[in-house]
Amino acid sequence: TILSRCQIFDFQPIKPEVMVQQLKKVAEAEQIPYEEEALHIISQKSEGALRDALSMLDVIVSFGAGRLTYAATLETLHILDHSYYFRLVDALLGGNIQASLLIYDEIIQSGFDGFYFLEGLVGHLRNLLVAQDAITLPLLEVPPSIQEKYYLQAQQAGAHFLLEGLQLVNQCAIQYKES
Repeated sequence: TILSRCQIFDFQPIKPEVMVQQLKKVAEAEQIPYEEEALHIISQKSEGALRDALSMLDVIVSFGAGRLTYAATLETLHILDHSYYFRLVDALLGGNIQASLLIYDEIIQSGFDGFYFLEGLVGHLRNLLVAQDAITLPLLEVPPSIQEKYYLQAQQAGAHFLLEGLQLVNQCAIQYKES
C-alpha cells in the first residue's frame, strides 16, 4: 500500500570522469591549486558520492595548506600509491624475490595492513587483465597517465601470469583473513 503511493528514484553513482570535472570546477572557483591525479584519487575513494568527494577535498586542502597535492591526498586518505604495485609486479616478472620482499616490507613499515595490501594487489592484477587490450583501457577508472602504465605492464606480464597471480593472491587473502 505504501509503495503504491511513493515515487521511487533510482540514483546512479556519479562516474569518476564527471566527478573529476566537478571537483575541478570547485577547486578553480575557490582558487585552490590542484594536481589532477589527486582529483582522480578523491573521485575513486568517494565511490560516486559528490558530497563525500567535496568533504574529502575540503579536509585535504585544510591539511595541505590550501593546496591539493597527490602526496597529501594519499597521506590524508591513507591510500597505498599505485607505484608500489607496479614496482612489485616488475620485480616478480623479473624473478627478483629479494626486491619483492623489500617492497612488501616498505609497505608494512609505512603502516599499511597486510590484508589491505593483498586487496590492493588483487585490484592491480585485475586492472592489468583489463589493460591487456587497448580497447578496454577506458574501463579503468584511473588517470590517462596511469592507464598507460597499466597497458605497458600488462603487455609484459601476459594473461597466464596475471591469472595465476590472481588465484594465488586471492588464496593468500582468504588465508590471511582466517589466520
